[in-house]
Amino acid sequence: MAINTDGTLNIPAGFVAGNYSVDYQICEVLNSTNCDTATASVTVGTAPIDAVDDDFSGAPINGFTGGVTPTVFTNDTLNGSAFAPTLVTPSIVADGGLTGVTINTDGTLNIPTGFAAGNYPVQYQICEVLNPTNCSIAIANITMSLAPIVANDDAPPAIDSPSGNTTLLNILDNDLLNGVAVLIGDINLTITQTAGSGSLVPMLDVLTGVITVPAGTPPGTYKIVYQICQSLNSANCNSAIITVTVSPLTHAFDCGDIIGRVFDDKNGNGYYNKGERGLAGVRVVSVKGLLITTDKHGRFNIPCASIPDRKIGSNFILKLDPRTLPIGYSLTTENPRVVRLTRGKLTKLNFGATKGRVIELDLKGEAFIGGSSRPTPRLLASLEQLISKLGDAPYTLNINYVERGEGRHLAEMRVREIRNLLRHIWSYAHYKHTLNIDIRIVKGGLYK
Repeated sequence: MAINTDGTLNIPAGFVAGNYSVDYQICEVLNSTNCDTATASVTVGTAPIDAVDDDFSGAPINGFTGGVTPTVFTNDTLNGSAFAPTLVTPSIVADGGLTGVTINTDGTLNIPTGFAAGNYPVQYQICEVLNPTNCSIAIANITMSLAPIVANDDAPPAIDSPSGNTTLLNILDNDLLNGVAVLIGDINLTITQTAGSGSLVPMLDVLTGVITVPAGTPPGTYKIVYQICQSLNSANCNSAIITVTVSPLTHAFDCGDIIGRVFDDKNGNGYYNKGERGLAGVRVVSVKGLLITTDKHGRFNIPCASIPDRKIGSNFILKLDPRTLPIGYSLTTENPRVVRLTRGKLTKLNFGATKGRVIELDLKGEAFIGGSSRPTPRLLASLEQLISKLGDAPYTLNINYVERGEGRHLAEMRVREIRNLLRHIWSYAHYKHTLNIDIRIVKGGLYK
């Protein structure tokens, strides 16, 4: 601060608003020691600050990805002029529905992802750094735009009618939202035209986008029309057509056929021996849901069970429904059974069952050490005695574990441990027949 010869005071820039006391002195020129002092009271005021509304509709932000707006400082003033960003402190007063919006020191706004299309009035404030209470508020009108959504048509390769295909394709794999692959959580998938009525038609799972063609679907061309809509903007939609061609079997020499029987395994060795009769009316099922019932001789066949890999073949799984066995019978072979199919070859797959006795083994937590799955020495000795009894004839062993608050997970660990121990002991005993073990976990006296 300085005093001029005419007695005026020069006040430098950068003082906080307020009242200041300035002591000054005057001295006679003729007699320089003839002086007097006084105090001048000076009031420093605030610079006018003005935040002006902004309309950013000409620079919309993608509501799916979010983004950054232009600066709101362009038309704002401090002391009547544009200002350097370092002279003000910006803040958000009200988000206008854009939860999480923030303002940067340069006046640009950060818009988060995941907002529906529309206009959002965001209130912001600028305050002078020198005088923090010297503030002004304005509104920045933000426009959120739609993300482009594209559903593309699909026409997968033809499917053989006898085989079908449970996972022909996922129709979302080539659909786009905002230029990238669609995620099922970002859209709603609906069917606007089905492939037809009944169960033997191609079907679209709206929860996953997977197309399924059931085995035995009649040959023909099927069309499914679907629509995808953005979850954020339900009116932002696009449609496409799936064309599925189902052909009659044209690869007969490439097929892998299966023949088999369900037989009364008299000696319990798990293998079909001459003279062992077949069991009629027993049902077997494939992983694709194909149901086959044995004839009066216990026989069944699956023509063209699958078309195996040309070089290495393919596995085929078949399971027998034990509920369809005659009363008192239990399996002596693995269930389900897995065989390797070769193109153009016939493969045998048999199931053995015998009318044997059933032994119940009831277990509780006291039979194990602490909170572990390790059996007590007493239980181990009992298991060895049990195996020696089971070795004299085919049996089915039912292991029933009574759970009393230790939890399902520990209960399952314990029964699996006992089953594995029994099979280990059995394998070293070299008995001729197969040991069948069924497991049940019981809680409160009821099977779970």
